[in-house]
Amino acid sequence: MRKIHRSPLEYGISAFAGKYKTRIICSLMTHGPMRHKELRQLTDANDQALSLALKELLDYSIVNRHQYNEMPLKVVYSLTEKGKTIAPILHQVSLWAIKHHEDDVTFEHDNSRLG
Repeated sequence: MRKIHRSPLEYGISAFAGKYKTRIICSLMTHGPMRHKELRQLTDANDQALSLALKELLDYSIVNRHQYNEMPLKVVYSLTEKGKTIAPILHQVSLWAIKHHEDDVTFEHDNSRLG
């Protein structure tokens, strides 16, 4: 079924918006291909939230899922070429947030060096 969005901006934001989707993208951009357990540790997501975010990123063709035919089962996630193009966008959003955040906001991580 074809998804309908009101605008290209709405589509773009829905592709990477969400607490865990941006963390996944940043983790894969910084560290390269990773397994589910590694992503879970870096993103602080529980299994269900991480799986849902990964499924959405797979649906948007932002993330690849590569399953190796070996035992135990090995699955590795990586950014697609399309996914790599999001880094400069997230970098600009980070710079905007640093410049315009409220005084009562503290950042745990500075990901302004992305891209």
